[in-house]
Amino acid sequence: MRMKKLLLLTTTLLLSAVAMAYDVELDGIYYYLFGSDKTAYVTSGTNKYKGDVVIPSKITYNSIDYDVTKVYNYAFNRSSELTTVVLPNSITELGIGAFNECTGLTSITIPEGVTTIANDAFYKCTSLKSIVWNAKNCADVSQSLFINSRNTVTSFTFGNNVERIPAEICYYMKNLTSVIIPNSVKSIGNSAFYYCSNLSSANIGNGVINIENSAFSNCFALTSITIGSNVSSIGKDSFSGCCQHNYPHPG
Repeated sequence: MRMKKLLLLTTTLLLSAVAMAYDVELDGIYYYLFGSDKTAYVTSGTNKYKGDVVIPSKITYNSIDYDVTKVYNYAFNRSSELTTVVLPNSITELGIGAFNECTGLTSITIPEGVTTIANDAFYKCTSLKSIVWNAKNCADVSQSLFINSRNTVTSFTFGNNVERIPAEICYYMKNLTSVIIPNSVKSIGNSAFYYCSNLSSANIGNGVINIENSAFSNCFALTSITIGSNVSSIGKDSFSGCCQHNYPHPG
C-alpha cells in the first residue's frame, strides 16, 4: 500500500512538472524557445494569465531574438481571470484548446497571419461577445472552434484583407444579427453561417465569387441580403430555410 501511494505521488509530481514546463518567462508570459529557427511559442506556466495580456511579436533572451509564431496547446487553459488578449501579426497558429475555458475573455482579434486554428481553441469561453477576424486566408475550421462559446457572441467582424470566410466559422451563432462581408473576400465556405437563427441582414461584397453549400442555411430571420455583382457560383442549400419563421429555432 505504501509503495502504491509513493508511485501515485511520483506520477502526480511528474504530471505537474509537465503541465508547468516552459523555457522562459518574460513580462509574465511563458514561452517555449526553438533555437533552430529562432521562434517562440506562448505556453502555460506556473501562474494563470490574468487581466489584459499583450503578446509581443518578438522576444529577446540571452541576446537572441525570437519571433513569436504560435499560441501552444492549452496555453491559456482555464485562465478564468483573463479578460482580453492582444495577439501580434507574427502569430500563424492557435493550438488545441489554446483558450480553453477562459470564462472571463470578452473579446478576441484573430491576426492576419493566422493560417491554422486547432479544435476547441475557444472551448467554453462563455463571456466571449466580440470577435474580429483578420485572418487573411485561414484554413477551414471545425465546428468545435467556438463550442460552448458561440451562444454569447453578438458581434463578428471580418477585416478588410480577409480573402476567405472559413467553413462553419459562425456555425450556430444564434445571437448574431448582421454581418458584412468585405470586398476582399473571394469565397464563403460551407455552412459558414449555418443556423445563425437571428441573422437578419447580410451584405456580401463585390469580391465574392463563390458561396458554398449551406453557407446561410437556416438563417430564419434573414430578410435583407445584398449579393455582390461578381458571384458566379452559389452552392446547394446556400439560403435554404431563410425567411421562414415557422421553422423551429435551435435551443
